[in-house]
Amino acid sequence: MSIVVHSSTSDLSGSVPRAVFGLPAYNHGHKLRQTLNSLLNQTLPNFRLIISDDGSTDATSAILKEYAARDDRIIHTRTPRRLGYIGNARRCFELAREQFPETEYFAWASDHDIWHPRWLEVLALALDQQPDAAIACPNVYRIDAVGEIIATKAVRCTTGSRALSARRFARIFDEITPGDMIYGLIRADMLEKAEALSWHLMPDRLTLMLLSFYGSVLSVPEYLWYRRYRGLASLRRQMQSSFLDKPPGYLHFPWWLTHAAHVFNKFVVSPRPVEPIGRWSGAGYSLLYALLGAQYVFVRRFVHPLKRMLRALAPTYYAFLKTKCRRAQRPVRS
Repeated sequence: MSIVVHSSTSDLSGSVPRAVFGLPAYNHGHKLRQTLNSLLNQTLPNFRLIISDDGSTDATSAILKEYAARDDRIIHTRTPRRLGYIGNARRCFELAREQFPETEYFAWASDHDIWHPRWLEVLALALDQQPDAAIACPNVYRIDAVGEIIATKAVRCTTGSRALSARRFARIFDEITPGDMIYGLIRADMLEKAEALSWHLMPDRLTLMLLSFYGSVLSVPEYLWYRRYRGLASLRRQMQSSFLDKPPGYLHFPWWLTHAAHVFNKFVVSPRPVEPIGRWSGAGYSLLYALLGAQYVFVRRFVHPLKRMLRALAPTYYAFLKTKCRRAQRPVRS
């Protein structure tokens, strides 16, 4: 996959960008040019790209200086000390809000993936057409190290304008793909209310679930993002990449329990003056989060391996059971 950047030095000073991309960079200089080219080639050009280099030791810094010199939409800084992924990603959002507080949309970018040229145009239009939506996410191509497509992944979580409810919350928890959807286009003021990537393991899931309190979730049925790496969500890797010093004690508890505690603290213990739910509802949702999280871990740890084993040892019987389960899940006609 080859993308060539079109140089842009147009004077955008004084204008309010439609969106701000926040890119936390660290030691992916070998993929960075392709990423920057794809972002700068967006068909909706009125945006800014804030890049925070977290002390890279490869060619990242030189590449960023080169690109910033020829495209004035790029703003790049270097962290005074290593922050880790969560700290650097939070810094990107904080810088975006400080420098462009009136900008409506924000999106995180990675330093190794590829964006379709129409990514921003399509997702911004989707959010424009549904003002109550918090985030819009496209379908995803999985690509290998050289950029060849190896798999497709359709985002299937869409709430539309459904009112907040326990059923809606549970459905979002079940259907979201956090590692993909956190890179969607987000309404910046809603992300600020929800809190951007709190200091937890699996912070993308928590951020998306908190966003769902403030607005709906949109899935756009177009393949607009090319995700390069898989297997980045392991808890050990998250601990190593984000918590560079001694990890806080609460991380020794299961992630779903600390997430539930975060929801409880946000809506019950220390709510803001105006929140979408009250204290009693906040307590209920924190309990629901814990139950959904425990179920999620149980299914992935025990049910999925059992299904894989059954499919390998008795494929015919597995197909029979799968058909029976699907029929049982169909709604009964009145």
